[in-house]
Parts: sequence; structure tokens; C-alpha cells
Amino acid sequence: MNHFNTKVIGKPLFNIQDISEAVHDIALLRLETIDEADQYSNFVTTPKQDESYYGTVILNTDDFIVLAIGKNKSFAVIHRKKDLNILNKNLNFRSDNNKLNNVNIQIHYNKNKAKVYPWAKKSQATIAA
Repeated sequence: MNHFNTKVIGKPLFNIQDISEAVHDIALLRLETIDEADQYSNFVTTPKQDESYYGTVILNTDDFIVLAIGKNKSFAVIHRKKDLNILNKNLNFRSDNNKLNNVNIQIHYNKNKAKVYPWAKKSQATIAA
């Protein structure tokens, strides 16, 4: 019996080994540097079933969108475009033209397919108000 209020994390949708070394290395290079005192290291991974991701696009290729996530943007999640349904005309145009870098988005997986929406950070929403 589980006495903790924990969420079961879904299975990875694909292996990090399925990603080209170039995409992986560029993702690592584009992650923001972390203060050494934090003892965090930059980390690149793939998405999991039934998970949601909020962050800034750091790489947009014909096949992948790489999202920097976490408080210090020290983690990156590599998403396959073939698994994504972009539900915003502006985002779709930018994706098709590889112009999504530095855009904040949210990606929500249902099993192995995902929907993509714009994401306004709380600080941005406050400034806009």
C-alpha cells in the first residue's frame, strides 16, 4: 500500500539514444548555466507518457522541439514533432519555419501524443495586466 501522495510517472516515449548526438549536444549547450554552488548539472531527457511540460524552446529543428524546463532551465526535454499537435496558428507557423526558439510553450501528453499551446509565465501575465 502506498502511503504517500505520489504520481506514477509514465513510461518514456522513446530512448535518448534515438536522438542524434548533434541535437543532444546542442540542447546541452543551450541550457542556461547553473551556479556551481547549486550542484545541479544540465540534463537532457525524453518525454514520458501522460506528462506535461512547461518551458522555453531552446532548439527547433525539422524533427524536434527541445524545451528547457525547471527553475533554472537546467533540464531539457526533447520532443519529436511527429508526436505533437500544435493547436495555435502562430506557434504552428513558427514551428514550420523553425522560428520557435525562445518561445514559451506547454506540451501535454495523452499516452504517446501531445497537444501544444502557448504558455504565458506568471510574471509575463502580471506585466501584461
